[in-house]
Amino acid sequence: MRDLDPLTLAKELNERDLRVLRTLRAHRLATTRQLQRWHYTDGFGDSATALRSAQRALRRLAGHRLIARLYYRIGGQQRGADSVVWQLDVAGDRLLAVLNAEKRRRYIEPRRAFIEHTVGVTELAVQLIEAQRRGALAELALTSEPANWQRFLGQHGRSEILKPDLLAVTASDEFEDHWMFEWDTGSEHQSVITRKALVYERFAAAGTYQQAHGGVLPAVLWIVPSEVRREQIEQALRNARNLTADVHRVVTAEQFLPTVLAGSEPMTTTEERNSRS
Repeated sequence: MRDLDPLTLAKELNERDLRVLRTLRAHRLATTRQLQRWHYTDGFGDSATALRSAQRALRRLAGHRLIARLYYRIGGQQRGADSVVWQLDVAGDRLLAVLNAEKRRRYIEPRRAFIEHTVGVTELAVQLIEAQRRGALAELALTSEPANWQRFLGQHGRSEILKPDLLAVTASDEFEDHWMFEWDTGSEHQSVITRKALVYERFAAAGTYQQAHGGVLPAVLWIVPSEVRREQIEQALRNARNLTADVHRVVTAEQFLPTVLAGSEPMTTTEERNSRS
């Protein structure tokens, strides 16, 4: 297809096209199926028709180099729409930079571990979007990396950055919950998990988030691929020194959405727990 300047190209796109680009800008990677579930749901007779429409639209966007299909496929060729992974391409990045006055980014083929992890985090976002769409959540706000990074002063006044995989604020009719999600593919050593859990502990003690959100601190939810992995992570958190293990909830991927819909419990720090004793 011919190369067009960003503003001319924008005139050829519909609102759904732009939403797809913004999703890939925010969440970095998504499969065809995830993009269909997120953006191609209204006005289609069934999910198969919606998927075919999504595939045609994504090929059209790729033809303009707005998005790019990765060589690596999740689960192999036989997975079809669940395996094809997309990211923003050079023209899409240039277009959004013009429309939103954003800085340009560099897009390359990511490594396998990054792809699998990022697609897993995107799946969490898609499930929450679907829950809101069917009325299970009254409100939903999602913030992905790096926009959700939290700067704070840790021990001895040292500057630190907490980097959650996904930050979400969910609301039912009566309650609002703040969450920080960590997606675990099962490949990280347990020591890596406990080190990040300790960053969460120092983040909670700093009080920065609470001051900005009326005293509310997000619940920390670790999402893992299996019951075996859940037991391993829970044991590692219990065994870690200087860690308030019970403020970190560990659930399987199947338990993720029911847990969120049930609502969070407020996170506490070691100092707060000791003051109650």
